[in-house]
Amino acid sequence: MKKLFTLITTIMLITGVVFPAYASQPVDVPQQQGLSHLSKADKQTILRHLSEINIDKARNNKDLSKKKKEIINKVIANQKKYLSYADINEGNTVIILNTEESNTQVAITNDIVEVVEQVDANTFLINDEKHHFEYSFTTEESNQAALGEVEIQSSDGWIKVSSRKGPWSFISGKWVNVNAQRDFHTYSAGAFGSILATIMATGLGIPVAGGVALGIGVSSAYAYVASTNTPTNVGKSYVSEFRNGTTIFADKRIWSSDYVVYKAKDIHLGITETFYYRCVGCGGAL
Repeated sequence: MKKLFTLITTIMLITGVVFPAYASQPVDVPQQQGLSHLSKADKQTILRHLSEINIDKARNNKDLSKKKKEIINKVIANQKKYLSYADINEGNTVIILNTEESNTQVAITNDIVEVVEQVDANTFLINDEKHHFEYSFTTEESNQAALGEVEIQSSDGWIKVSSRKGPWSFISGKWVNVNAQRDFHTYSAGAFGSILATIMATGLGIPVAGGVALGIGVSSAYAYVASTNTPTNVGKSYVSEFRNGTTIFADKRIWSSDYVVYKAKDIHLGITETFYYRCVGCGGAL
């Protein structure tokens, strides 16, 4: 993910909230979609990390119940089936795996392993510890999106790549406003990324398992968790979508501009830009 440290301005309109499923049932994804955006070296790093994990030696081992360890060991042992998304940022590794339960994921952040469960729209369990999140969305849409000239829903998936060519047309943008139970820097990037992906999927209307929501959520989580100099539990991300055509096969560019609200001021953390192309037959709709 390429970080661009610039500011963007937006127009905000209020929209409602729809509560989607937390994650789809695990399936075998062709080409390991959760790793498709990584370089060969980074893929090897992720797979090596998974092969070397010892739950009994995890940094947070004491927080893991016997039941949670069983869940974690099962999905790691069947990573080809359950691996949903992985990322490496400044040497830090985050891996998200689905489970047999549609509301549960396993999040790995370096040597921290957590089971994240969604209880309801605002409540998540991290290794059985309850956390409450308030969130809202404000929306801006282009005439093109309003007229339905770009087909957003499809049975096919999206694959993240390093870059795609324009020209790009703005489709829509949303502010995702988040108020966490505790300061952002106290969460791991994996667990918080899993939760943010669910929250963002709610506002963006996309499934968590499609990969796009997880990419945005993990990226924002990295930024939020790293903001140790501005300890706060209030933040917001402006997520905007661009397309380079009007057909369902047009490429997609996603910008996520992240901020924390610290001492009544918006502190800009940076912009993440990601590109996607339509992968016919890969599953994971957007």
